Amino acid sequence: MQRYGSFIESEEDLALLRLIREYVDHEIMPVRGRLDHDPQAFEEVYGGLVALGLQKRGFSTSYGGLAIRSATTVCAITEEVSRGDSGVSLHALIVPWCMAAAMGARNQVLMDEFIPMFCEDEIRSGCLAITEPAGGANVEDAGEHGMTIRTTATLDGDEWVINGEKMWPSGAGIADVYCVVCTTDPKAGEDGVALIYVPKGAEGLSFGEPEKKMGMRATDVNAAIYFDNVRVPKEYRAGGPGVDWKLFRSNVAWGRLTSAPMSLGNAQAALETVIDYTANRFYGGKSVRNHSLQAAMIAEMAIAIEAARAHYMSVAMMFNDRGRFGSPGDDFLLARASAAKVHACEVTEMVCNRAMELMAHTGTRPTTRSRSTCGTARSSPFGSVAPNSPSSTWPTATTPTTARWVGGCSSGRGRLAPDPQRQSDVGDTREELSSVVREGASGEGDQEEEANPSKAVRRGQHRCCGKQQPHGAGHPAQ
Repeated sequence: MQRYGSFIESEEDLALLRLIREYVDHEIMPVRGRLDHDPQAFEEVYGGLVALGLQKRGFSTSYGGLAIRSATTVCAITEEVSRGDSGVSLHALIVPWCMAAAMGARNQVLMDEFIPMFCEDEIRSGCLAITEPAGGANVEDAGEHGMTIRTTATLDGDEWVINGEKMWPSGAGIADVYCVVCTTDPKAGEDGVALIYVPKGAEGLSFGEPEKKMGMRATDVNAAIYFDNVRVPKEYRAGGPGVDWKLFRSNVAWGRLTSAPMSLGNAQAALETVIDYTANRFYGGKSVRNHSLQAAMIAEMAIAIEAARAHYMSVAMMFNDRGRFGSPGDDFLLARASAAKVHACEVTEMVCNRAMELMAHTGTRPTTRSRSTCGTARSSPFGSVAPNSPSSTWPTATTPTTARWVGGCSSGRGRLAPDPQRQSDVGDTREELSSVVREGASGEGDQEEEANPSKAVRRGQHRCCGKQQPHGAGHPAQ
């Protein structure tokens, strides 16, 4: 995993990242074009990630989780999954994001009630309900101090009674539990902000139709949520006055930080696709990527991705060192997480635009990228991986992660083999990219033209007459 430099040092984390990358390559990439609209395809690929332990990675081992809390590791996992599909990555992120306030407040009632189900092998979903019809995501603005929140919570005896409406939260209508950002008193400002958990099926909880978005329709369901006198025990509030505001700020910071790798995974996938595509398209007697202009464009894409990755990883390192840098919800880290998110999103937009320029009309066509092991495009060598399937060929979270996948090919079969000394980096494109830039800059691709002058016009010749010219000279007839 050279891509992440020294930001990831644990051999266990590196091994998990390798398994996730191979799973993405062989299970998500072949069906990527279906994930936008096919819920069954999403359940199949996400079920495999659940078997790898992704759903329970952020929870304590006392509940059966993996207790992966390092911000750098979480970010790397997010980018690897997003490289296959950002909607799948988002779905995986929301589960620990939803439960973060309960864990941060050490609310034993909430943790015992809801965390165990996320540590099972069944696909689960969470929802952090923030945005509202009037102000949207302005609820996150610290300058408003929670005074614009319109969803209210009133304490009636031993129960909270919630009324209001939320718009656009991910997981609306399908989540197993909802963490609702509401207010006990808008005039109380930050002290009035309350994070209250509502289980699915609660009386008075209803939903609008899923939003018909341009993308991520099956992997990230968004809809309105309506609270009509929804009652939950008073213990379902995460912390208390003032505490919930700090927990919410921390949630916002984590959401912005992890948005950076979630975005950049798309850019990395676009770069890899472009490198492959431009190697197999030709003009002027050589591949597209061996021309200096296109090689420079690809290099610009790669450099921008590397810079954005180093940016978000450096902020993630700060998240890991709270003794020096404070809580993620403090102004210092929240500002840096926001900057890393903006940087990564701008890079992703640039990379995708460049990719479309380099691939012309092909770059605008919704296609499924399949991997080829034997020189021909084929589907996944592992077959379908369904949740709780005993015949699944992918390891579970308890399988030793110092392993690699061997076999496959046209037989459609493979197996996990121990490989504790493994140093390969399956998805890295550095070596190939270096070759692209080197060949484009040095003109090595011109060797074919020299060997086959009939196929291309030699460097420095006029196309019409073939006469040699000094640098900068015009046509001899001029």
